[in-house]
Amino acid sequence: MSDIRLSPSGPVIAGASEDHKVAVTTNDTGANFLASKISAAPGIALAIVNPGGNEQLKIDAVTPGALLALTVAPQVIADTVPTQVAFDTTGYDTNLYASGGGGLTIPAGLAGKYLLQSQVVFQLAAPTTASLRLRLLRNGSAVVSYYLGLIAATVNPTLTVSVVGPAAAGDVFTVEVTQISGGPLSLDNAADSTGFWIARLGS
Repeated sequence: MSDIRLSPSGPVIAGASEDHKVAVTTNDTGANFLASKISAAPGIALAIVNPGGNEQLKIDAVTPGALLALTVAPQVIADTVPTQVAFDTTGYDTNLYASGGGGLTIPAGLAGKYLLQSQVVFQLAAPTTASLRLRLLRNGSAVVSYYLGLIAATVNPTLTVSVVGPAAAGDVFTVEVTQISGGPLSLDNAADSTGFWIARLGS
């Protein structure tokens, strides 16, 4: 047991460095301090609050996911050619979902139910008549599409898609756009315009 002594500031626990180690069961051969005995599963974050003082172990739920965006430069989309959006910026990525080339890959151990959403904004230098399509692909096959038929646009048109469904480890999700306007159009790279989000909702 710990040797408890009285001092002007209150009780002092001597030998805490050894006596306050914990064991998981009576058969545990590796007793250690609490922070070393807790293993965080995916989606859980552990942090020591007030280190060196009245320490606490904080356990937070973290939703695995990622955000990609197009911010460096506009992406030119050729007329009539289905084109993968080349997201060039990672806003956040909890578990290395970003797989390069603007795609998101489900990491090992994180299969489950996911929310995926994408938004693209086309830049217009002048009033334009066009047909626009946005598709979310899994392993090259369409999961969900949004299509704007022939429109006469005077402001930058925005397309969005979202879907909730199961995803397996190794699944690769990409975003594809097609535009038919008689010439090239560009995707907007302004803040909060063209992006791709993923969030794990559960197993």
